[in-house]
Amino acid sequence: MHNTCYSTLQKDEVKGLDLKINTHQRGFTLIELAIVLIVIGILVGLGAALLGPLTKQAAFKRTRERVRACKESIIGFVAASRRLPTQTEFQGICNEKDAWGIDLVYLPDDTTVKYDATNDRADLTTGSICCNPLPSDMAVNDRAQSGGSNNYKKDVAFIVLSKGDDRTQNGAFTANTDIGGGEIYSVYNIEEYSDTYDDIIEYATVYELRDAVKCEPLQMLTTSLPDATEDASYTVTLRATGGCQSYTWAASDCSGTASSLPTGISLSGGALTGTPNLFAGPSGTLNACSTTTSSFTLSVTDSAGSCDERSFSLVVRPQELRINTSSLPDGTVNMPYSANIIGTGGDISSYSYTVSGLPAGITATASSDCNSDSYNECSQLTGTPTGNCGDYPVSAQLSDGCTTTTKGYNIHLYKLISCSLTASDNGDGTVDITYSITNGPVNGIFSPQSGTCTSFSNSSGGTCTTGTLTGTTTFTLSIADSCGDSAKCETTVTPSSSGGGCSTPLSLSPASGTTFNATVGTAFSQTINVSGGQTPYTNTDCTNNCSTYGLTLSCGNSSAVISGTPTGAGSCTFSVGWQDSCSPANTISGTYTVNITASCTPFSGWSSNLPDASNCEAYSGSITVIGGVSPYSWSLTSGSLPGGINFCTGNTSSTCSITGSQVLDSPGTYSFTVQVQDSCTTPGAQSTSQSFSINVVDSCYASGISVRNETGQDRCYWAEGDVFATRWRRNRTITIDPNITYYIGNIVGTSCVQQCTTDYCTQKGYDSDGDCQTRMRPNVCQFQDR
Repeated sequence: MHNTCYSTLQKDEVKGLDLKINTHQRGFTLIELAIVLIVIGILVGLGAALLGPLTKQAAFKRTRERVRACKESIIGFVAASRRLPTQTEFQGICNEKDAWGIDLVYLPDDTTVKYDATNDRADLTTGSICCNPLPSDMAVNDRAQSGGSNNYKKDVAFIVLSKGDDRTQNGAFTANTDIGGGEIYSVYNIEEYSDTYDDIIEYATVYELRDAVKCEPLQMLTTSLPDATEDASYTVTLRATGGCQSYTWAASDCSGTASSLPTGISLSGGALTGTPNLFAGPSGTLNACSTTTSSFTLSVTDSAGSCDERSFSLVVRPQELRINTSSLPDGTVNMPYSANIIGTGGDISSYSYTVSGLPAGITATASSDCNSDSYNECSQLTGTPTGNCGDYPVSAQLSDGCTTTTKGYNIHLYKLISCSLTASDNGDGTVDITYSITNGPVNGIFSPQSGTCTSFSNSSGGTCTTGTLTGTTTFTLSIADSCGDSAKCETTVTPSSSGGGCSTPLSLSPASGTTFNATVGTAFSQTINVSGGQTPYTNTDCTNNCSTYGLTLSCGNSSAVISGTPTGAGSCTFSVGWQDSCSPANTISGTYTVNITASCTPFSGWSSNLPDASNCEAYSGSITVIGGVSPYSWSLTSGSLPGGINFCTGNTSSTCSITGSQVLDSPGTYSFTVQVQDSCTTPGAQSTSQSFSINVVDSCYASGISVRNETGQDRCYWAEGDVFATRWRRNRTITIDPNITYYIGNIVGTSCVQQCTTDYCTQKGYDSDGDCQTRMRPNVCQFQDR
């Protein structure tokens, strides 16, 4: 009943209210106004109670959005610059304040954050975010509430935060070793923590930034290795990409476990180099067609500590199978033969030779150890050839089960031919020569050729008769067969009664009585030859009367030689003699004279008269050479004389005059070298050199030079660079600077007309006693000593 009544009353009041508003326009009654005020008060109280929390929540929300926006701006900067912004750059990219009007705080991992409270591992505001070493110096302990468990976030790159409603940064960096080093910034969730920790914080790890930058990870590009050759140089450059330069290569995995490289191979600076040597056999060979090494691991580490690794194995093949023997030796029929065909490379454990085309009597082994190294690397050819002489093409084939190689040779077989000669004297100056041949037939030729003893073809022996011989003669027979075999034999014959040789007298060349000329100190040699008659000759006289002059005489059965270097001038004789083989013997003798003349007088020294030279004065000196043969030729080979002093070019006497009318050069010592050549003709011109020096002295050292106007009238002068000239009274003395050029002239009206300038001596201050003066003639300045 009550609710019904309330509802009815309410409706009536509404209707009545509407009526009053529409018809009478009257205000609230006091009761109604009181009710309205009460209702408004209640509503205001409720609103005030709710407004505070709602306003604070909105401030936190706006601030969190701004902090997150700042984080994204920083990440965008990193994506473009590959590093964190500095504090100054942060203000440019994130000029934000929180809802309470306070600047946001930016905490990057820069030099102020220490890894172990002392050392700074990385400055992410300067180095590339992709290449800074890890771990970073900064970490975050993200805890939900006070006393909650630690929740470490390592490798943090930066933190951006608002200090919150209390305007106080509640978190701080603290050194911590729980995560291996670094400074920890504790973070609390403001929704689960008291208002005293109301910081609003965002952070990003290095890995998030590297994802934003799209850092290329370190990757080893080399995935396999080219095959290697046993005992041959091997080089492979390993390749990697990404990561951070520079790279460090190691024969290990990324954990540091070392790997053994194939024998002979080493790793240096990203290159595998060396000479594989997997097999102990002969160089270049293996005991298989190829060998694959055990697996080994290579790793590459960049400067940021990133690492990538790969496992490899190396296929090693033998060197190319080939036959090394370049040629086979020639052989001789019916004589033992031995040779080796040696191979290299390939699989030596499976060598097999096939040799064809060998001469009859020679056989080849399939494989043999011809080097005593326990490996069958060769085929041995042995036997005694029994076939004909000539060329035999031979083919050798070597196979190792993997490949086959072939090489061709030629074996030339010779016959062991020989000959012998016997002579029979016919008593008329001719001789019968019988020749015998072993292993003929052969072709032959005599030397010298005489009578029927000239040549023959395809003969195994015979007899020929010489022509009339004049003396003892040696005959040589050269034989050769169609296979290229050759041999020689000889015999010496002396006809017993030919009458030709013994009737020819002996003679000497040069003839007896010849005079020879020699020079002291010059090597001398002269030969005397004997001829005619019948050989052999016998020396009968060898008398040397020239030994005291340094000459030696030596005599043989057909000649004599006198030789040596004469030691003194004079004349001497020597004599020689011979007899031949005739009966009775022919004889001859000769006497010779040697005239020895003295050589030219050698140079024996120098003398000189080179006094000091005074500047601006005349000079006279001399140099004299001692010895030699006149006339002489003088030359200046190095150095130079002082200016104004002349050398004696063209002088032919032993004394060179060094003179000059006026020395014009700076003080000091002037060194020079003189060479003299004489006119000696035997043995030839002689020359000698000597170094000399002339000292130039400066006798005028005054800082100013006194000069006097003795021209009889006033003059004018000025120094170089002056604007106006100065009058120079006659008979007046002035002082000039020796380092400045002065101009002297005549006074014409109010002008000074230049006539001359100071000369070298006065200008430089070089004179005999420091009192340089000048006289002036028309158009001429004359400076002289007073």
